[in-house]
Amino acid sequence: MTMWGIFQLTITAYVAFGNDANDVSMFTHASHAVMIGYHEELSILATERISMKDNVEQEIVKKITALSAYQF
Repeated sequence: MTMWGIFQLTITAYVAFGNDANDVSMFTHASHAVMIGYHEELSILATERISMKDNVEQEIVKKITALSAYQF
């Protein structure tokens, strides 16, 4: 079962974070999709991107915190 198959059982709107082709189905249906690093297949579906810098973990935490204030 794909990630989307699992999510569609209970969730109608969500924010997705991903970094690879295995995240395509999740990104396709997400209200907001954040790509970590760069992956060509995800880049066309991503709402935004977090670069793979030295402080990538802190950037992910900041993005989760910022997005948690929104209603999707």
